[in-house]
Amino acid sequence: MVQHLTRKAILAVALCSVLAVAPVAGLGTAGPVDAAIQEDGNETDGNQTAASTEGTITVTATGEAQAQPDAAVLFLAVAATAETPENATRQAAENASRLRTALTEANVSEDAVRTTDYSVYQEGRFDPRNASGDYVAEQGFAVEVDNVSRAGELLDVATSNGASAVRGVQLTLSDETRSELRNEALSNAVDSARSQADAIAASADLQIDGVHSVSTVEPRFGPFEAMTEDAAREGASTQIDPGPLTVSATVEVTYRATNGSAA
Repeated sequence: MVQHLTRKAILAVALCSVLAVAPVAGLGTAGPVDAAIQEDGNETDGNQTAASTEGTITVTATGEAQAQPDAAVLFLAVAATAETPENATRQAAENASRLRTALTEANVSEDAVRTTDYSVYQEGRFDPRNASGDYVAEQGFAVEVDNVSRAGELLDVATSNGASAVRGVQLTLSDETRSELRNEALSNAVDSARSQADAIAASADLQIDGVHSVSTVEPRFGPFEAMTEDAAREGASTQIDPGPLTVSATVEVTYRATNGSAA
């Protein structure tokens, strides 16, 4: 009999100890950003006179920063045509040597000049109607320039000293400038995220109560492919007209949000 009553008492205690907590979730977006609102509600017992709600607002925002390019990459090619592949290769090597020497004399370091590709082929390989039987040796170069204002000058030096073609000019940013713009873009993204979160909180009758977490997406940056302009009159230098470059960064910020009322 004592054992039977004890089991009833234990069952009663277990039943009285049950507490249910029901989460409430909502979703909202604003402007060009993604945002989500999540709220967690807590039940009150008979002795409590106030109820409080805590949740989060998650916002994704993008910031940008611009600057003029301060570095460039010149893509050049030297080529030679001869009746035999050996002669074509030899002549191309001579042209490449002239190019490297001229760039060195123009204060371009040897480390700034690198080979990008090399090929030897017979003319008319793809179009037999234009076949001459000659062989072409071609070597491509990338020349890194740490001063954009010298890009046109160095193109003229190259084409006057062995370079047979200018494949393109890429305007870009130095590592130092890119790092500075990245930090500026991230700061702008965080400011934008907070502004959007404040607007969302106001519309949902919530208050921002600090940052819960922050994550970033690797900043995006695309170099600019410049067009060169050859001056009409003989002896004029090649002109390079750079435009601003943009670095963008995206952040996802989760803010703590509260909403309470007193009886």
